[in-house]
Amino acid sequence: MLFSEPDLRHSMVMQEVASALVEAVGSLVGQGDVQPGAAPGLLDSAIQGLPAGARSMVRFEAHRLWMRRIDNLG
Repeated sequence: MLFSEPDLRHSMVMQEVASALVEAVGSLVGQGDVQPGAAPGLLDSAIQGLPAGARSMVRFEAHRLWMRRIDNLG
């Protein structure tokens, strides 16, 4: 087994956190409260409030999801 069950659960939670952040920022962009170009910085600011061990994983996933979202719009 490559990953233990707690590792998989941790990974799923980090993915869900990233997804929730992207949805929140996307909503702000959709309402016109935030310019699309400011979204990556806003994501980074939100991620700074997470525990240190979670930041890099959530940052990677949030930025990946955000770029995918932008690509789908264009």
